[in-house]
Amino acid sequence: MSLDQGTLERLALVVEIDAYPNQPLQVCTRDANDMAVLLSMPEYDFKCTTLLNTDCTGKLLRQHLENLFRSAADTYLFYFSGHGWATDLGVYLVTVDSDEDDKGIDLDLLKRLITNLAPKESTVILILDCCHAGAASPKGHVVAGVQMRAQDVAVAIPFLSHGRVLIAACKGDQLAYEDTRTGHGVFTSYILQGMLGDASDRDGAVSVAGLYDYVSSQFSNTGLQTPVFRGDIV
Repeated sequence: MSLDQGTLERLALVVEIDAYPNQPLQVCTRDANDMAVLLSMPEYDFKCTTLLNTDCTGKLLRQHLENLFRSAADTYLFYFSGHGWATDLGVYLVTVDSDEDDKGIDLDLLKRLITNLAPKESTVILILDCCHAGAASPKGHVVAGVQMRAQDVAVAIPFLSHGRVLIAACKGDQLAYEDTRTGHGVFTSYILQGMLGDASDRDGAVSVAGLYDYVSSQFSNTGLQTPVFRGDIV
């Protein structure tokens, strides 16, 4: 499965939130902007839609996700940088207006959108850099739950059929770190470096598996976090 340019349309939805009312983050905006620029390069040729900060309400993100997978394309990519949250009711990408009643985008909804709307022969790539949440929701409400963990993602998305791939920032007992010196999340920084060529094969192509292998190798001696891969490995 290659990230390099295909023959049909390639669509990407790039989402980030730094500006949470409580527990703001620092580098997600730059992560998303640089990701969108890179994906739009001729080598990848994605048509990118970005949803940033205060624009990223639950309603708008749901609408954009539905529009993404309803559109005709051979490759879909969804990138999210922000808080993640897990409760006994679900696993959520936390939007800027999330609260105790509406915790964000349920990963089960994301799975259903992919399963029901994306063509079976298409490629779907999910990149989640969102294991950041603390002990309260972004509006400060105390809710029963924990920061999103890899095992929570595994429960929410128990299987991915052929052509569907998920790369997440870290394992269940780890955090996804920001690096204010580089202005990026550490995970996303390595994703970008890999896509800029560090993960390319002998022919100069970047595959999804090759990208994961590169990113994982960068963390191998740090002890910080271990990225998670689910789905195809071709």
